[in-house]
Amino acid sequence: MLTARGWWFLIAVLVQIAFGIFLSDRGRMVIATVGLTLLGWFLFEWLRFFLAARFTLPRLHLEREVRDGRRAVPLLWAGREFRVRVRASLEGEGEEGLPYVILRDRMPVGVELVHGKDEIATTLGAEDDVSIRYRVRTLGPGEVRFEGVEVRLADLQGFFYHRAFLRRPETYMVLPPLTDAEGKRRGSKNHNLLPPPGVHRLRHPGGGSELLDLRDYRPGDPPKMIAWKPSARRDRLITKEFESEIPLRCTLFVDTSQSVRLGPPRRTMLAQLTNLAAAVAQATIADHDHIGLVLFDEEKTDILAPARTPRHLIILLHRLAEAARAAPMHVQSDIDDLLRLGSAVGHELYPDLMRKDRNRTPWGMFWRPLLDSYWGWLVIALLLSPLLVFFPPWANVIGRMASAIGGRNWFWPAVAFLLALPPILGGLIWVGYGLKGHFAPWHTHRLRRKRLAALFATLDQSPPGTVTRWTEDNEYFARRVQEFLAGHHVRYPVAIYDEQGRYLFRGTGKIETLRRALTRSTAHARDNELFVILADLIELDDELDPVLRAVKVALARHHQVVVVCPWLPDIPPPDEERGDVEPDRQRLRALQRHVIRSGYRGLGAEMMRDLIIRYHRAYFRVRRAFGRLGVLMIRADEGEPVQMILNRLDRLRGVRRRR
Repeated sequence: MLTARGWWFLIAVLVQIAFGIFLSDRGRMVIATVGLTLLGWFLFEWLRFFLAARFTLPRLHLEREVRDGRRAVPLLWAGREFRVRVRASLEGEGEEGLPYVILRDRMPVGVELVHGKDEIATTLGAEDDVSIRYRVRTLGPGEVRFEGVEVRLADLQGFFYHRAFLRRPETYMVLPPLTDAEGKRRGSKNHNLLPPPGVHRLRHPGGGSELLDLRDYRPGDPPKMIAWKPSARRDRLITKEFESEIPLRCTLFVDTSQSVRLGPPRRTMLAQLTNLAAAVAQATIADHDHIGLVLFDEEKTDILAPARTPRHLIILLHRLAEAARAAPMHVQSDIDDLLRLGSAVGHELYPDLMRKDRNRTPWGMFWRPLLDSYWGWLVIALLLSPLLVFFPPWANVIGRMASAIGGRNWFWPAVAFLLALPPILGGLIWVGYGLKGHFAPWHTHRLRRKRLAALFATLDQSPPGTVTRWTEDNEYFARRVQEFLAGHHVRYPVAIYDEQGRYLFRGTGKIETLRRALTRSTAHARDNELFVILADLIELDDELDPVLRAVKVALARHHQVVVVCPWLPDIPPPDEERGDVEPDRQRLRALQRHVIRSGYRGLGAEMMRDLIIRYHRAYFRVRRAFGRLGVLMIRADEGEPVQMILNRLDRLRGVRRRR
């Protein structure tokens, strides 16, 4: 394509040639010859640029490597720095290179640039290779996706410009950060009593504190294990053997529903839950206990049986990372916002599939069907109104109106005019309504939607008819656009409240899913275990009865239950001392200052303050409901939740030794 400089140069050359033709004979040949020479050179440069963009650019080969220190890595860790290197070179036969090219590696969502630049401007020869080097830091668990490299090609004069995108998608799983598991593990043994009935210790010796058996001394036994009093009585050395401590079992129930996915990238409630679950899992396995994982949403569960091997820990972190990459979806989202964002991403990442010559739109597609509107049948009635002349009362009305308008001389022309007026009016309305689709904004909306539908059909290899369904069905199209944007890790606006002000992401289905998962874990539990529920239950304070019944069953079987509630980043912590009582003036002023610092003004500030108060009251109601059962409920941002969970696990270790 021609740049602005190229257009001005071409216009100047054509003007020069025109002046050379129409001037006098004296200077005609010189000016025209110079103009034709410049035009020939311009066309020659255009031909070279066209051949480079058409044949040389497809030979561009890319290689990406992500390194952690000294070696390439297949996955990443949250909160750590990594080096990215993209190498570009020309493959195949050919001596022509690229005169001037700008390569920009598209930075994925979820990382921040620490050092270097993600683009380079250079001249790429046939035997040359260039590299883009920079260092990034991952922000949180999930997944990062490198889409490819944007290529901007130009000539040395700046007359021509071509943009392309070389798609080389590569995904790297970002595991939750490694924590100080050794610093969080339990310390000394607090209890040394017999276990309650039904709880059995392991039969083989180990490093516990309870005496298991006495045996004869064997060479190599440590001297501190010698039982001196029995040895003195038997006149030979006797060695003490101790019982092995029973490994505890802890199961994490992590909420992955739509409500915890809302929020800025890497700052969602789901990110809080995954980081907390990863820290608890690492500390539990470091203490040689078993850890299990149950991921649940509104419909299904994903269960990972408890274990304590290093391989099990890696699998658990992978499950958490896959859950953290999910984005919220709802069919009631704004179609226009999704369409604008999806069209922009499509043009950026798939410019070859969004070109006009490949992704065409028929002219008739912009015609607006009349019967799609609720008043279209009125126009049909106007078009068929002349048939009412066969109805005698209506014919008498037309006759009287014609007599009043034209008299005897113009009676029949007046009748014809009265019969033809409604169809003409209906035809004008029909034509005007149909042509309205050829103008903005309906024309732009239809154009973007059809091109995106064609792009989705190409990517999915969809059967015939799918493009039409995406073009006409709003819910089907909204879900596909959200999947497209989520697959490319692009955040999109999601409607949180409907037109009646109701919250769209309550997720009532996850209550029943959590109940089934908790009941199943209780039924399959071996000894006294710890169940940690990491779920957003604040908006469901009036529907907790199924979960409370399942918790009662778990407590009746001598299990321990802990509930961890994620907290919205923009909501200040509640006043734990006052509870859910009516806030006083001092508390209201503090909330008002917090809302103003957050950027809200006027009516928005009042609504945000009321939302905070309602959120606090719902939190206290949920905590009171679990507190009646003796279940500890903590916030994810409160103190050290990992240490509190490990303390409850250590308490369960003591319960195994006494009732």
